[in-house]
Amino acid sequence: MLLLEVGDAAASNPDLANMKADFYSKALAYLGYDVVGMGEWEVRFIKESGRAMPYGDSIPMICANVVDSSTGKPLAPKPYIVKKTPSGLKVGIISVVGQTLVMPEVQKNLAIRIIPPAEVLRQYVGELREKCDLVVLLSHTQREAARQLAMEVPGFDIVLGGHFSYQAVDTPERLGEAIFMHTKLGGTHVGKLALDINADRKIASFAGEYAPMSKEIEGDPEMTKLVAQLDADIAQYFSRPPTERAPALPPQPDQRREPQPFVSALKCRECHVEEYDSWSRTAHAKAFASVTKDNCANNPECLSCHATGFKPKGGFKPPVATVQLEGVQCEACHGPGVAHVRRPGKGYGAVLQSSCTQCHSPAKSPDFNFKAYKSRIAHSKQKTGSRSSATGKD
Repeated sequence: MLLLEVGDAAASNPDLANMKADFYSKALAYLGYDVVGMGEWEVRFIKESGRAMPYGDSIPMICANVVDSSTGKPLAPKPYIVKKTPSGLKVGIISVVGQTLVMPEVQKNLAIRIIPPAEVLRQYVGELREKCDLVVLLSHTQREAARQLAMEVPGFDIVLGGHFSYQAVDTPERLGEAIFMHTKLGGTHVGKLALDINADRKIASFAGEYAPMSKEIEGDPEMTKLVAQLDADIAQYFSRPPTERAPALPPQPDQRREPQPFVSALKCRECHVEEYDSWSRTAHAKAFASVTKDNCANNPECLSCHATGFKPKGGFKPPVATVQLEGVQCEACHGPGVAHVRRPGKGYGAVLQSSCTQCHSPAKSPDFNFKAYKSRIAHSKQKTGSRSSATGKD
């Protein structure tokens, strides 16, 4: 059996980059992973942290098409790796990153160049075929780009696609000579591909499935211990004053956001009493309590959906400086309210589906239905003394 990671194993908020990389170096080693392909997160982390092996020396990282733009030297120690199974089968594994996943401006800032994957793969596939019985491609690209590589570059037995995809993926498929599988979104499933190898060391048949990582699976004591330590490290980091903590990775220009001031639900209540009381009975109002219960009250990856305005400037900041913005409040759905407070009037407050799907994504909320979910949080009908209607508009 081979355990393969297609990339972005520890994709994370910049503040947590080193902590998450340290956690995954222990977790992947404990689980016995054989190799990690490079994703766009690892590209940035390696360049900006100076850590050439994000997950430690015991976890090989490979990539064939990301190079330093000034020296031409590959970012990964090796473009591919050959693993020998207990039965003596030689498996060659090569990895590429999609060009579109790292914006040109970011590539320039990082001093890297991403060579077109197909161009590089054609250079290596013959070499791999001579050395190996099976050749596997870890394609950290969008799903259709990975499928195209499987059909465009002959010589691969298996193509495993990485990066997120919102498209339904239930079983592997045959694309020309290759068997193709793509990761599901957000680490919710583990892909399993079983191969029947004949006497000629060729694939006679295959079967695949995606095992859901549900709460029904009993937790492993060692992994539980590692997760608890990570949570404690995050809590300790954010308990320090902001001046004493610096993000592991500085923000890239294309990721900066303009200030978006928030006023809090208590300010909204001054005019919208019934709506506030209706909201206070919803799960949205209690969203912060759930992360506190799970010891994640300082974790940016949780706060982005359990507090109001966490990412934009002027929103929630851990640990206790902005308690008035805990939970999913009015402005999380209706937008920042400072301009509306200064000049109340029509035109503010429309709730768009795109606002909801930032958190109710397929990975986090697979059964999300905009109309059905919106009805659960609909405000009480307009009553005397209230200045707004059930839609949230003036």
